[in-house]
Amino acid sequence: MGRKSIGILTVFLLFGLVAGWFYFTNESKYFNTSAFKAVPPNSSIIIRVKKISAFPSRASANFIFNKFSSFPGISFFSNQLNLVDSLFHHDPASEKYLSEKDILVSYGGSKGKLSFLYLLELSDMAEKTTIKNLVKDYFFKRNASSLNQKKGEISTDIYYWSTGPSRTTFCISFYKGVFIAGTDPDRVLEAAAQLDQVSLTENAEFQKIYKTASPNADLNIYINRANFSEIIAPLFRNSFLKKINTDSHISSWAELDLSFKEKELFLNGMIIPSDSINDFMRVLIHQTPVHFDLDKHLPYETSYFQCLNIKDVSSYFNDYESSLSKSELDFYRSAMTETDTLYGVNLQDMVKTNLNNQAGVFFTGFNDSVPLGNRYFIMKIKNENHLDSLMLKLVKPVVAGKRAIFKGLKEEFKIGKDTVFKIYQIPIDNFAERVFGEIFSGVPTSCYTICDSCIVMAGSFKAIEDYLISVNLNETLDKNSVYNEFISGLSQPLIFFLWGKPDYCLPSFRSDLNPGFYGKLQDQQDKLQHIQSFGWLITAEKRMIYNLGRLTYSDEIHNRPITVWKFKTDSIGIIKPQFVVNPPDNGKPDVIVQDKNYNLYLISDKGQLKWKKKLPNQIISEIYQVKYFKDKRLQFLFNTADGLYMIDSDGNNIPGFPVRFKSKATNGLGVFDYDKTFDYRIFVACEDRNIYAFDRNGIQITGWQASPLDSYVSKPVQFFRVLGKDYIVYCDKKKTYIMDRKGNQRVALQQELSRSINNNFTLEPFNQRNPPRLVTTDGEGTIYFVSFDGSVKTMHVGQFSPQHYFLDEDLDNDGRMEYILLDENSLKVYNSEGKTVFSKSYRNKIDISPEVVVIPGKGKKLGIVDRTDNQVHLYNHDGADYEGFPIEGNSAFDLNYFNYLDNRINLLVGSPDGYLNNYRIK
Repeated sequence: MGRKSIGILTVFLLFGLVAGWFYFTNESKYFNTSAFKAVPPNSSIIIRVKKISAFPSRASANFIFNKFSSFPGISFFSNQLNLVDSLFHHDPASEKYLSEKDILVSYGGSKGKLSFLYLLELSDMAEKTTIKNLVKDYFFKRNASSLNQKKGEISTDIYYWSTGPSRTTFCISFYKGVFIAGTDPDRVLEAAAQLDQVSLTENAEFQKIYKTASPNADLNIYINRANFSEIIAPLFRNSFLKKINTDSHISSWAELDLSFKEKELFLNGMIIPSDSINDFMRVLIHQTPVHFDLDKHLPYETSYFQCLNIKDVSSYFNDYESSLSKSELDFYRSAMTETDTLYGVNLQDMVKTNLNNQAGVFFTGFNDSVPLGNRYFIMKIKNENHLDSLMLKLVKPVVAGKRAIFKGLKEEFKIGKDTVFKIYQIPIDNFAERVFGEIFSGVPTSCYTICDSCIVMAGSFKAIEDYLISVNLNETLDKNSVYNEFISGLSQPLIFFLWGKPDYCLPSFRSDLNPGFYGKLQDQQDKLQHIQSFGWLITAEKRMIYNLGRLTYSDEIHNRPITVWKFKTDSIGIIKPQFVVNPPDNGKPDVIVQDKNYNLYLISDKGQLKWKKKLPNQIISEIYQVKYFKDKRLQFLFNTADGLYMIDSDGNNIPGFPVRFKSKATNGLGVFDYDKTFDYRIFVACEDRNIYAFDRNGIQITGWQASPLDSYVSKPVQFFRVLGKDYIVYCDKKKTYIMDRKGNQRVALQQELSRSINNNFTLEPFNQRNPPRLVTTDGEGTIYFVSFDGSVKTMHVGQFSPQHYFLDEDLDNDGRMEYILLDENSLKVYNSEGKTVFSKSYRNKIDISPEVVVIPGKGKKLGIVDRTDNQVHLYNHDGADYEGFPIEGNSAFDLNYFNYLDNRINLLVGSPDGYLNNYRIK
């Protein structure tokens, strides 16, 4: 090579070295540039993910994030993190350079075009090269095409591939020390261009909130309050967005730190209130936090509440009015003037004078037929008498010289013997919203009562009655174990507090959510039940608003049945409480029960005594309702050992009753209406070993000519109609009798059986395997199948004592019977082939027969009562506990509706202290 050529080559080498040195030194000066500088100002939310390589494992260890990854919102964010994880994980180079790196995930845009950005601060050229190779390799393996676009100094690599009918893109750019990636090329370019402009790091308000972020949180979440509505607008209706204060004119930031614990998500952070109107945070900033104890006045079954703790009431209203626009302020003040002019009551002044720090709204269980019937407003008050005198002006307001312009209604609601509450109607249906603003909107307030230093408002007398029953039974939220677990360790005092159980309160927010979003949440209802509760607390700190949020998860579903009311009898109950129909009361059931003093009680659906009647002995039969007069009225028919009783719905004896037996009865009566004509036939067995038959008037029927028995009959006589033939069936200790209507033997058994003492026959209907047959057990627990041709078959499933209980029932509704045997402290359930379905053991001997009940929409359940432990168990067909059970109770129980419009069913059971408890179960 000549000297000239060497000289030219040397010049080129020197030029290359200079150019390379200039390129690397020029780029290196941008390394360690904060990724926040690339965040476009129209971003709605920024999430700082700590240590990106380790984050997925931290998140998956959290039950909520892991098990609820398909939920709306969680799935959205989870998918983005999975993409980041797939780019950077399982690569030696990424572990070396990126294991300790944080990444920003920014979401936002303009004109409805929202997308994610991923922003990563680069430390050196090695990191840049590593990331570039990782991305290139990732998309190469997926057969993605690529192209490069340049705009000035900004270079963007765009990868694209087809998924179905559309093309998917992913774009990356390295610019001024920041790695930028996203699915929208324009958004990536926008972020890169932002590095040449004034950034968030130079925004004093953002810097103030940035300094509050915890370095130990799993995620730092920054919310641009001016743009946040862009994110949540697709989820909620406009009315709700207005309520939760998402005005686009609010210019401020919020920061929340999210920490993952095993079974909860924990959020805390700050909001800087803005100077904009319509920012409710301005109203709270001047309040001094106070202690919260309103939960002592909320019902146990509260599904959601939100409450304000207002120490300086005048300051609250001044700040609230200053936060309103002129038109809103004019409307608000006109509402105050209206009540002052018409009724002589200024609502704001009334609240200022009487509010004792705390006011709020709460929801109970949702009812489709009365969508707002579960909503209440509550306010703690200083002086009941003073507020009562002011509220009465609303009940019967009079304008001077004119007649009353509104005549409110009044109702006295009695709980027990001595406790009476006054409930009033007023002409103001939106008291809470009218006085406190949008935060308490959507709660009807046309009725109110004053109770325990609180005024409580709702949309109906019934809603107020339901509230009074709960709190007077001391069934309040502060007794709720789920709620108490949630608030344990949370900070007090506070300014604002909301709490709820998602699966219970979700239907109450249906009108606030967009239908598509609500439908997706409903699809996840089975999982939603495992979110025990959620809550949000707000207090003021250093001219900023401090927030604390919590979401808790449980493997078990804790929905304890609610005690609707308790009725105190003079002594403990000795018979099963029964639902009975009372036609004069619009078909709403009453309850009838007898106590140990032989008092018979009729109790209303509200737990109030209708009448009490002293009987000479214990009722030993079921209490039947019959139509003695063959009209709409119903009478009660039953027997003691001494006689046959029929009483009317007012507790009076029907003429001719009671009928005294010739000999003491040994069983409860059997009542049959053969032809549905109300010409009843009443059968009872007596100590003289005769079966007696009576007509509807209690007159002995001469046409019944059954022969005397060999021994006593202890179980009721039964009647079956099978294939057009009538069968009257009963047993003494050694023999089974299957008779016709006159007492003649209709079926002679080919094999005699000694039926067990605690059990009667069950009729199994015809199926493909067997003809209609009667089923029972003998004293050793052998199952007997008695056909109406006299043939007998047996099935031996185990050895049982003579005192065992037996039921024959198709528990799972599969067309095949299950055989239920309860003996001493052991329950066993067998299928039709004699194989064990499930078994249970108890600490104590069970001396009440098991009971099969039907819960509409939930199928058949098996109930067991443990008197000693005072527990009622309710099992699904597979032996799993029914939701909320066991509950307290030590008597046989009954289950039915008090109100068919309600979504919940009622269970009646006695307690050891002489109370009859009415539980509402799901």
